[in-house]
Amino acid sequence: MKQSPERLFISDISAPANANEAKHFARYNFAKENINPFAHCIDSACGSGYGTRILADSCITITGIDIDNSAIDFANKQKSINQMLYKEQISFCETSIENISLVAELLPNRIDTIVSFETLEHVEFDMCMQFLVDCAKILSQSGDMFIGSSPMLRYKNGLPYVTNPYHVNELPRQQLISMIESVFVDFDLQYFHQQDSIRELGDSDIDGFLLFKATRK
Repeated sequence: MKQSPERLFISDISAPANANEAKHFARYNFAKENINPFAHCIDSACGSGYGTRILADSCITITGIDIDNSAIDFANKQKSINQMLYKEQISFCETSIENISLVAELLPNRIDTIVSFETLEHVEFDMCMQFLVDCAKILSQSGDMFIGSSPMLRYKNGLPYVTNPYHVNELPRQQLISMIESVFVDFDLQYFHQQDSIRELGDSDIDGFLLFKATRK
C-alpha cells in the first residue's frame, strides 16, 4: 500500500473543514447508520482513526487497524489527550490488512461488522481480493455485515483516467461489482453511489464512489 496523504489527520470530527473531508465523513456516517448497536467492529484500514471515532457511537467495541505507524501513533495520542471524546471500547492496532484474520482471532469478542473505506483502491488487486475473502470468512462464521467503498474507474477520451496517484486499484463499475459478488456469495448485497450525496446506485452511475453493504443471509 502506498503511503497516502489521504490519511487525514483530523482531531475534530464535529464538522468537516472542507468538501473532501465532508465526503470522507459522509461515508463513515453512512456506515454508522447501518451498524447494529450491539456489534463488535473492525475499521480497516482506519488511517488516523477519525472514522473509528465516528463509528464508535454505534457499536459496543471497535478496533481500528492500519499499516501506517504515524497514523496509528496519531490515533493513540488523540485518544490519550482527549479521553472524554474516546470511548473505552476504541482501540488501535498497527498492522496490515493482510493480518485481519489474525486480528479477529486475537480480539476478545467475535467480530460482527467490518468497515473498510479508503482502502480497496490503495492496494493491488490480488491483495484487495484476498482481504475481501478473509473478511467474508470472518463474517460468514458469526458476523453480520461488511461495508466498503471504492471509486469507480473513470474514462477520458476512451482511456482510463485516475486523478489520484495513490490509487493503484480503481476498477470500472461492473468489474468492481463483479469482484464484490464473487466474494460475498452468501450475503445480501446493496449498492450505493456517492458524488455529492449518498443514495441507491442507479443505472447511469458509472463514476464517483461506489459504496456497498454485504449483509449475511
